[in-house]
Amino acid sequence: MYQIIHETGWKDFCRATYRETPSVAERWSSLTWRQRAKEAHLTNERWNARMFVAKTLNSRWSQKHRPEIALSRSRLAVACGHAITTYRFGCVEHGIKSSVTLEGTFTVFPPVVGNDITGLSFIEDGGKDESLLVSNCAGDLVRIRLPLNEPLYQLNIKDKRKQNFPAIKTAQYQIPRIPLGKIAAAGSEALVLASEGSAFLVNPASPWKKPICTTIGTTAWAAHLELRSSTAYAAIGTSKNVVVHPVIHSSISSSPIAILGGTKKDVPVYCVAQFLPGGSPDIIASGWYDGRARVHDLRCSIRAKDATSASMNSPTPLEPVLTLADPWHPFDPVYSIASRAQIEDATARSKGSDQGMPHQGSFLIAGSAIHSAISIWDVRQPSRSWSMFAPGKDWSPVYALKAEGSRLWGATQWRAFAIDFAPDAPLTDYPWNREDTTSSEITYPHVAAQRRNIVVDLDDS
Repeated sequence: MYQIIHETGWKDFCRATYRETPSVAERWSSLTWRQRAKEAHLTNERWNARMFVAKTLNSRWSQKHRPEIALSRSRLAVACGHAITTYRFGCVEHGIKSSVTLEGTFTVFPPVVGNDITGLSFIEDGGKDESLLVSNCAGDLVRIRLPLNEPLYQLNIKDKRKQNFPAIKTAQYQIPRIPLGKIAAAGSEALVLASEGSAFLVNPASPWKKPICTTIGTTAWAAHLELRSSTAYAAIGTSKNVVVHPVIHSSISSSPIAILGGTKKDVPVYCVAQFLPGGSPDIIASGWYDGRARVHDLRCSIRAKDATSASMNSPTPLEPVLTLADPWHPFDPVYSIASRAQIEDATARSKGSDQGMPHQGSFLIAGSAIHSAISIWDVRQPSRSWSMFAPGKDWSPVYALKAEGSRLWGATQWRAFAIDFAPDAPLTDYPWNREDTTSSEITYPHVAAQRRNIVVDLDDS
């Protein structure tokens, strides 16, 4: 029995409860299946016990920015102003501890007013994770490659903290010269929002094809592109609510198939994401200006009774199946949202079959518009949810969040940060910055955050 468990039991357990955890994949590949199961259990315990290490990834920027972040299997990209800074994931000392290493800062656009990056996403490049799709305020949409193997970078790698390197532009897309916003990528497609109320569906691999434009009719703040659903769709957060447009033959239909509501009046929606990555693609989480995080199920038939957003040409808004709010920040707008969950999709799970990372907890995480507050809800036990503040003591919105199995990545207007729940978090090598030696509040090893009661509205049906 011992031999069966040792040879196949731990392996099957890890595969059955696989969760995407790119930043520790290299270290986990050096562990046995039993060691992986043990570390996963300890990671879950630390999430439940609110024990973490919080780190800033850079010194305070010289001025306020609205940063964007993108996460791949091998690196984190942080867009600030006209440039992108990347951090490489790895391990040191033969897999004993993880590492997050600064690779450098790469200039994408000329450093002039109006060229700030507004959208950022990794795109498929054969597993190298060096290609990104980038948009800016001036209306430029480009595909770039990080010059990690170029002679200029290799010769000056020791000066990567002081010197910016030019990113390699591999394509520019035929987009009208209007201010562009967020980018949502999925598979071989990418959705690019424009500030004047339109959206473009782009094939990053085919820059010669003119992107197809769809009019949304109102300001679009955020988007989520989902191609795995029975009906592919784009969920777009607008100045009124969330509209869901079907994706048909590589184009976005101008008529929405659903409107996601939950309020009696129009409320802007600043962030949209899949509720539980790897779970049902028909469940959407969104962050609203009224301080609520709402979860909608597109398969649900519950409609709003007093629908002010409905018209003759649009469907009656769907009611949320779950509404979450933090009473310590009940009216602070939600600017960013992320989720940490077990991957239930068999295809996605099989992709990580050789590096299975089991985690059981399911958390919805929201970044507030004030005081860098982050609310963390355990969707299995909402009454046990809690909130914390991002490291750095910034009186700033949390503009971006990305969650994975053991880590939470984010950015405020002054800096990027990491919140690490892994057992080896106190040993992990993070980029050194000057402020780590002057502020004792930048790092919080084994800190238990205070428990918060929350407001929960759960559909009885």
